[in-house]
Amino acid sequence: MPESGIFAAGTLMPVSAPPIPDGALLIEDGRISAVGPLSEIRRENPEAPVRHFSGST
Repeated sequence: MPESGIFAAGTLMPVSAPPIPDGALLIEDGRISAVGPLSEIRRENPEAPVRHFSGST
């Protein structure tokens, strides 16, 4: 079964966008489905489990 949930990092570094402090990825069915600030991703997906990678980029 593919990994799903929210993966949070200290700073998220998208390839084609500016860095996102306290950023997160939402993974659904093994694919990235959302990228943005952790607070926004959690608000829109309150039931998704969160894995924190504090201090990571």
